[in-house]
Amino acid sequence: KIPGMEGSMPTSQQYAQNVMNQAQTPRHLQAAASQMGFSEREQKTALQEYMKNGGVNLDPSVTAWCAAFVDASLAHGGVKGTGSLRARDFLGWGQQVEQPQQGDVVVLSRPGGGAGAGHVGFFQGYDQQGRVRVLGGNQSNRVSVAPYSPNQVLGFRRPPIDVRMAGDDTNAGMPVPAGDPATGMSFPPPTFGQPPA
Repeated sequence: KIPGMEGSMPTSQQYAQNVMNQAQTPRHLQAAASQMGFSEREQKTALQEYMKNGGVNLDPSVTAWCAAFVDASLAHGGVKGTGSLRARDFLGWGQQVEQPQQGDVVVLSRPGGGAGAGHVGFFQGYDQQGRVRVLGGNQSNRVSVAPYSPNQVLGFRRPPIDVRMAGDDTNAGMPVPAGDPATGMSFPPPTFGQPPA
């Protein structure tokens, strides 16, 4: 159940609208949420246009696009990303943080993908099992919120400039939508900072 949204599990569009309506959501995260539920096949043209307008020109049905999605979302929020299609290149971008906040970039290893393989998306908190919730692209071939093992986390990075909305310098205690309508998975509201004990 998403705070402020009663009834059954919301659609991807309702989830995105809830994120975008939060006055203190970083602009780049609002941009990313606007693509929630988009598939690299069914909405390929829309995703290509979103990424192209964000400075990345690729076909998401052919090229791994998680880093491109993060770069494009950052650009839509007025922040320069890495300009690379390699997820792990975000480990050298922005400011390293130990206590992530909603909208920080999370870089993950990808099991079975080789030494340089990775995944990148936007931190959305922790679920009750302590898994990291990530809003990202190329998660089951779509834009979604998905849980990842904390053992996969290589680092959390904060954008190099303050991109928080006016009036909010910490995002501490900010409500975050619970649940992933793209997968039907339901989570209680996430916690920020350290995973639950």
